[in-house]
Amino acid sequence: MKKFIFLVIAIIIVGIAVVAIPDLKKDKQIDVKSGEENEDRPTTDSLDNSDRLAFWFPHHDSLNSGLVSLAEVVWRLDSAAANGNNKERDEWFAKCEKDLVRGFDSIHSGSTLSNYRKADSMLTEIEDFFKKDADLSTMGMIVNFDLQSSFLTYRISAESKQIMTYDPTIDDSKYWDILQKAMTDFCVGVVLADWFGGSGAGPASIASRNSILEARYGDLKRIHKMCLGEYPARITGTKEFGDHIDNRLTESIVKFKKAVEQTSKSIGNPKEVKDWLPEDRLNDYTNLYDKIQASKKPLIEALGKWLDSRDKTPKCAINAERAAKNKYKEITAEMVDSLTICVVDCHAEG
Repeated sequence: MKKFIFLVIAIIIVGIAVVAIPDLKKDKQIDVKSGEENEDRPTTDSLDNSDRLAFWFPHHDSLNSGLVSLAEVVWRLDSAAANGNNKERDEWFAKCEKDLVRGFDSIHSGSTLSNYRKADSMLTEIEDFFKKDADLSTMGMIVNFDLQSSFLTYRISAESKQIMTYDPTIDDSKYWDILQKAMTDFCVGVVLADWFGGSGAGPASIASRNSILEARYGDLKRIHKMCLGEYPARITGTKEFGDHIDNRLTESIVKFKKAVEQTSKSIGNPKEVKDWLPEDRLNDYTNLYDKIQASKKPLIEALGKWLDSRDKTPKCAINAERAAKNKYKEITAEMVDSLTICVVDCHAEG
């Protein structure tokens, strides 16, 4: 399984064990196994202990095993959302939402919130729970960041679903998937080069990946608000505002390309590090360096195709098409700025 293999590799590289976390008083347990729908829950009886979330969070499991089991549903299934097709993503999201809603209802019976709000509130409670006495060892940060990645993947899917109820035509997921992979290849490559041979490579690389997911989540939240009409149409609908946004988007793209180029140049050239690396490690570093340099072109191309997919007028606007298009373009510029920060910060992670 993806999670299990990743964590085992991380342990081999880092060479440390999970550090125990100090005890806390037990929180109120959540019963996520109750209800007639429980029969369709995936069984975990046959799984190895190391492939269970409770194995990596024994202290938290002792406090509230229900929350840990609920978090495991998201943690275990996010590979389908990250790597599967749209149908697999929809099935994964529906399963996670149903379990999160069940968990929410078990402690907030009688709530009239929508399933979207219930699941979001439950996930926030789970996130806060895992932040308590978080293990800050290298291995602890790896599993914590990996869990955060799963939570972000769910939130991205939740926002996308909400947006699709307003306007299916602004679905850019096909080209975003390509851009996300290109961003991850470049940024994680830079982190691994900066941390080459160091134990901090694991946490830093996942943190860099998560920053890309955070950017996407923020992008979708802004689009969701746009679909709800939460922007001043009288301002965004003017020609002056449109011209301003056109210029801003152009500037954002230039800054992104410049950041990619500067960051790639900041990586130590193999000729500069050959004196302190043995030959076998130097070969590994050289391959990594070459891979980073080769990943620049696909990244810029992926950005261009994603931008083309965003050059449209959202249909969620009524009698305010220019305002909606300008607002969508402004949100796109904000996203490019966020991705630029990811590129710059990936070198800072090292």
